[in-house]
Amino acid sequence: MPLSLFHSRSFAGANLVTLLFYMALTGSLFFLPFLMMQVHGYSAFASGSVFLPFVAMALLIGRLSGRICARFGAKMPLIVASLSVAAGLLLFALPGAGHGSYWISFFPAMIVQGFGMALAITPLTTVALGSVESEHSGLASGVNNAVTRVAGLLAVAVLGVLVYGAFSASLDARMEEMEMPGEIRIAMEAAKADLGAAEAPAGVDAGTEARIEGPVEESFVAGFRAVMLVSAGLALTSALVAALLVADKRVTSASGQPARRVDAGSVPVLRAASLPDLAVAPHFSVWHHAAGENRPIVEWDRGKRCTSPKGVVRGDAPSDVRDAPLCRTGRSRRGGAHLPARVLRFVALPKPVTDLVLGRAPASGQTTNPRRSTAEHETRRDIMTEQGRHRHEEYGSDPDGPRQLPYSDYPKAVDVAPHGMQPLPASLPLVDFARAEPYRSRRYTTVLAPELTKDQHLQMAWVIAAGFVRWEPQARHLRPPKHPPAGLMEARHTDPFGTDPFGSWDTETQMYWIVRLTALTDPTSPQGAIEVNEETLAQSLAILDGDGRVIGAAFNETMAPLGVEPPLREDDPFLDTLLGVWEPVYGALGAQDAAALPALSARYPKFREAYEKGKVSHHILIARSEDLPKGDAFELVAASAERCQALGYEYLVTEATNQWTGAAFEALGGVRVHFRPFLVEPAVRKSDEPLEDVTTSPNGFLADKDSGGMFYVTRLS
Repeated sequence: MPLSLFHSRSFAGANLVTLLFYMALTGSLFFLPFLMMQVHGYSAFASGSVFLPFVAMALLIGRLSGRICARFGAKMPLIVASLSVAAGLLLFALPGAGHGSYWISFFPAMIVQGFGMALAITPLTTVALGSVESEHSGLASGVNNAVTRVAGLLAVAVLGVLVYGAFSASLDARMEEMEMPGEIRIAMEAAKADLGAAEAPAGVDAGTEARIEGPVEESFVAGFRAVMLVSAGLALTSALVAALLVADKRVTSASGQPARRVDAGSVPVLRAASLPDLAVAPHFSVWHHAAGENRPIVEWDRGKRCTSPKGVVRGDAPSDVRDAPLCRTGRSRRGGAHLPARVLRFVALPKPVTDLVLGRAPASGQTTNPRRSTAEHETRRDIMTEQGRHRHEEYGSDPDGPRQLPYSDYPKAVDVAPHGMQPLPASLPLVDFARAEPYRSRRYTTVLAPELTKDQHLQMAWVIAAGFVRWEPQARHLRPPKHPPAGLMEARHTDPFGTDPFGSWDTETQMYWIVRLTALTDPTSPQGAIEVNEETLAQSLAILDGDGRVIGAAFNETMAPLGVEPPLREDDPFLDTLLGVWEPVYGALGAQDAAALPALSARYPKFREAYEKGKVSHHILIARSEDLPKGDAFELVAASAERCQALGYEYLVTEATNQWTGAAFEALGGVRVHFRPFLVEPAVRKSDEPLEDVTTSPNGFLADKDSGGMFYVTRLS
């Protein structure tokens, strides 16, 4: 680990705050159940239920933490959070040994402390990751996580000694005050290790036993009170450290240089950052190009959440934007050629970045492209459609197959004007199955995934993997690290589909495991009890050949409401490795969602309502084998829309990183929402040969195709 990381005051301060803050929290979280059971007579279940208000505050305040951090920066929330935790700890120190009401004695402390904990998590992570250069982001994340674990261990060890010492001293004083016989005092000395559960020596009469019980409880309360007071001091110290060391709002790099701000006349283009380390939490960059009188090209109300990988706004080029921290965690997106939505995070962008990335048109307030009017854009689209028609007539089509999809032309890297948000109609058109009928297969029908066997489910994963390696621009272009991490090849993965080794260290096998770990099974289910992803399989489908083999597959999932943070499985070497290797792709797709989803929610209230109700389906993966003709593969997209419609979903979205998927959605009446080009700024390390421990590509970009990813939305009802 380069010690230069700690040259950043914010990075050093964030980790010191983390250490003090989590030591203070552990003081109550670890010792409170003992107090409730040993002194106040609570059962184990009731003692656990005591923490429900704490959890409730985490859920409620956690949803707002990103907005607060975006508006006020990281310093103020950290100070307030530390002070709130200190106040909660002081409240815990007030109750005595009497069996008072929970609602008066402990409930207020739980609420106050839960508020502080929920408020602190986002800015702590934001400052720790945002105060170092992008190539050290993985190290920063690992250091901060390690400090969190060390804080818990230190708290139990140090505060455990403190509670025992205070308990012992208090009990000795009370025994002496009650003039207990020496043999009883000697016997109680051996029982001190049980703290509040210490019992009177065997053979004493009931009266003596009752006399001893009171001092034991009062002594444990004295020890617990000492722990609470010391923990409150730790929390207050963390507030002081945050005030002195954490940068206010703006995040500085490890070199100490302040982040550059985006000029208000820039047109932003979202790009993925270069994050080579396998342990990196996802990030993304906001790249901008000087464009004279250009204005922001997207409308978005301040305070709306947007989706993106967990991390900070950062970049690794001279014209990068590292203006402010991102706050909040959540999921990844993958459509057409994208990874499932459970693997990335939600964030909220601060001002002025939101005004630039998701800006508001100064006059009418409508979302427009300042470089091209709606009429001009429609004229250009008509020309593209006509070009596609000519190409279709030129190449012809299979007389026994469906009509070939019209060509869908995407902007090029040099065409800056049509990058980013696209002109949105006043209302979203309803899915047009009649329009799509000529392009549908007359030879193949789809089968719902729940009706398939487990072997066929694994065949779906292999079809996706092989198809991606052959046709998907990013999977075809990116090069994983030269060798797998130590121990991966010896590990075995167990889930409802069997126990298997990783297999070959190649892109196809990696894509297979991504599908198996994040689409076929639930990545939030714990290691050792992994569950089938029933929610995704219910929306997914396949095409089989005459022998029952899968030759085409499509996965769809419910897009989670904004602010939901699914906890990914820990200690899974397969999942951890793949998330690290393919993080640049996650970052790029998450950055596109960061623009498209809030803009749709702001523009169309019905979409926002459906999204909040979990009625937006996400088309995440689609591929075919060579045994399924390309023209017949459109059946997977059309049938996905029908399936999601039948299940009650109101919208279907995707990020189409190949033009065939874009053409398929346009055939259903899908609307273009946002475009993110591949070839604007480097996103990974450039290398002609694979390197150790880092994802690379021959040109440093996510793909060699002068195209990009287009976000589409289709209204189903």
